[in-house]
Amino acid sequence: MKEEFLHYIWKFKLFDFKNLRTISNKTLEIISSGLHNFDGGPDFEECKISIDRLTWFGSVEIHVKSSDWLLHKHSEDKKYHQIILHVVYENDRKINFFEEKNIEILELKNYIAPQVLENYKDLNQYKNDQLLCKNFVQDIDEMKINLWKQSHLVNRLIQKSTKLLEELKSVDYNWEALFFQQMAYNFGLKPNANTFQLWSKSFPFSIYQKIQNQMINVEALFFGQAGFFELNFKDEYFLDLKKCYHFLQRKYNLQPISHDLFQYFRMRPISFPTIRIAQLAAIYANYPNLFSRLIEAKSIKEVQVLLQKPIINTYWKNHYKFDTLSHDLNKNLSKSKIENLVLNTLLPMKFAYSTYLGKDDFEDILAFYQELKAEKNNVTKQFENSFFEHKNAGDSQAFIQIFHDLCLAKKCLNCSVGHESLKQNVRSF
Repeated sequence: MKEEFLHYIWKFKLFDFKNLRTISNKTLEIISSGLHNFDGGPDFEECKISIDRLTWFGSVEIHVKSSDWLLHKHSEDKKYHQIILHVVYENDRKINFFEEKNIEILELKNYIAPQVLENYKDLNQYKNDQLLCKNFVQDIDEMKINLWKQSHLVNRLIQKSTKLLEELKSVDYNWEALFFQQMAYNFGLKPNANTFQLWSKSFPFSIYQKIQNQMINVEALFFGQAGFFELNFKDEYFLDLKKCYHFLQRKYNLQPISHDLFQYFRMRPISFPTIRIAQLAAIYANYPNLFSRLIEAKSIKEVQVLLQKPIINTYWKNHYKFDTLSHDLNKNLSKSKIENLVLNTLLPMKFAYSTYLGKDDFEDILAFYQELKAEKNNVTKQFENSFFEHKNAGDSQAFIQIFHDLCLAKKCLNCSVGHESLKQNVRSF
């Protein structure tokens, strides 16, 4: 038994609160259970109760055992001297302080339904292959589960947009610059994400905007800032870009990052940094205001048309690295990569942008999530195995947020599904 559970029981009145008596056999009516206090002092403030028909306003302190009052040394703390009721699961010891102050004690042990205790016990029996609420999910109203998922999807977007709005300051509130950095991070994939982000910040976005009209300039800037022109190759394409970059470097006083920072180990060639940079160069040579174009898209299909249109330099049709021939394959953006960009880059940016403008575009954003396929990973698998419906990427993102915010820390009492699980098969008081 944890005190947190008793807080929960008191807050939501999951006990027989209609026929209460204190340990001194006085009638007790809970008119208002008050406000949960997380800042130190009594557990609940602004409570309203009636003892033998006399109304009291004030704070309530809750413990598993009455002796915890002494253990926590509350008698020495004046913040606790004005409580109007001490609530305990078990009254295991007489406390002189309460007799001196005429403070009544409520022992909850005989007022909590056995099924609530049983459900709480089940929720605390963790198994690695399932969520704690697995045995209750199928009995919970579908509408409540959908609202639960949607609220955590919103929480996830709020967390991401908060970070994005902080980063917006570093680019002088230039949304196109911020989007470029987010795109770069996504293009780097897990092995190179941080390196790509470092690369995207290695030159002012305003320099790109000055040379954006010519493909060769964009390619030269992008590959040059990635440090590839520190190498010596003989390909005509490489030499042309190198010459162009050196001009830009002198003109704008550019300092590249090292090409050694990029990882190739255990990566498919289509994901090599060289190919990803070539793809980004093609996109940005075609769309100087990429974010403005994408933010207006009304569907995944519109985004796909925009991002599949740019064609990377023909050199990369049979190269994965400079000066190294490869099979002739299509190296333009795949449908799955575009969907990943929408999910992890465009939608968080779209939400942050609408927040910045004070607009509510959540329904439009939700429509995108519902178009995208459900993600498959270790987290979503646990929810599927626990009978949660997993229809689209909105569900996936909600599950990921719920898992990291609540499930890992076993915060079932802070979860609406956990709340419903505790109430399963319990009569209404």
